[in-house]
Amino acid sequence: MPSFDVEFVLDVPASRLWAALKDGSKIFPKINPQIFGSISIVSGTDGEVGATRYIKFGSAAPEGAYVVEKLVAIDVENKVVVSSEVEGGHLAMGFSKWDSTLKLSPEGDKTQMHFTFDYEGEGPVIQVATEQAKQGTQPTFEGLAKYLLETGEYADC
Repeated sequence: MPSFDVEFVLDVPASRLWAALKDGSKIFPKINPQIFGSISIVSGTDGEVGATRYIKFGSAAPEGAYVVEKLVAIDVENKVVVSSEVEGGHLAMGFSKWDSTLKLSPEGDKTQMHFTFDYEGEGPVIQVATEQAKQGTQPTFEGLAKYLLETGEYADC
């Protein structure tokens, strides 16, 4: 199965980012409404394996764009999260599979973010979609880091 990786470092401790990501359904629409119009849990418990969330994209996406993703695995000790798109999103673009794995690795007071995207699909949309994911991932999480530094939220984590 094809895959690609995105890596970067953020100036926030991994424990703080990890705590904030547990509340990502609330935080991301607040800090980046152009991308995340709203995020709601449609089944399961937010932050637990099996939870399914509906992400309605904001004004940066075509009208009505959304994705439903399921939380497939969580490794709290190693700060790893695996999710799988089950409807909309990349599947609506022609992919038959789109999974993402996020690993946070502490580097002192900073965090190495490592994403692996596994996908299946064919056609010209593949290059466009994978490039969008490569270019959009880092700014999204830089926005989260900026928010945490400006607000002081999760500083005790």
